[in-house]
Amino acid sequence: LVVEAAQARNGRGVPFGDLFQEGTIGLISAVEHYIPGDGGFHARLVHAIDVTMDDVLAQTQEAQRNDEAFIVACRLLESAQRLLSERLGRQATPAELAKLLQWEEARVNVILEMLRGAKVVHDQELLDYLDVLDDANEPDDPEA
Repeated sequence: LVVEAAQARNGRGVPFGDLFQEGTIGLISAVEHYIPGDGGFHARLVHAIDVTMDDVLAQTQEAQRNDEAFIVACRLLESAQRLLSERLGRQATPAELAKLLQWEEARVNVILEMLRGAKVVHDQELLDYLDVLDDANEPDDPEA
């Protein structure tokens, strides 16, 4: 049952293995909560598997939409920063950016902070990579 349900949903944004795992959890939950004598055991299993997998698909799609919206917001903010910086001859304040974009200043601050955090992580990953390259290029003889 789980394999069939996962195959039917394959290619919709969630890897087959994840669908299978979530469907198995739904199956186990349905078996654990089944009350003998209620009838429709097979139908309850199928329903539980379907609901669990459909929920995972919906959550994944919502997360993708949120990610896309965040990327658009970042691009808008970066464009506004460049535009105001050129006009003002200095970096724009969060209040000035918020006014131009017609956003709440808190939203501007949150996005700016997230972008700073992403830059720090990216920079650290780049530094770590460069360290690995330096280590690989160093001679084995410490006196050389």
